[in-house]
Amino acid sequence: MRWVFKQDEKPKPLRVSNPCIGYCSATSLGDAVCLGCYRDFEDVRDWNGYTEHQKVIAMMKAHQNFKEAERKKASGLS
Repeated sequence: MRWVFKQDEKPKPLRVSNPCIGYCSATSLGDAVCLGCYRDFEDVRDWNGYTEHQKVIAMMKAHQNFKEAERKKASGLS
């Protein structure tokens, strides 16, 4: 996967940073979704072996997990 910032620049490889904030409920508490970064347990566990494309997919899933958690919190379903 490549990303170009300007027409005169060469394509640069996309680098997805690890979203971990140091509070991993997926590995320490056994949650299916981490309450720190909202990644699935498998995505937390396998992150370092992922390609950049797999990391983008994991981040999109994490965003969906976050939106679902916020929806549940707003409706009082926690």
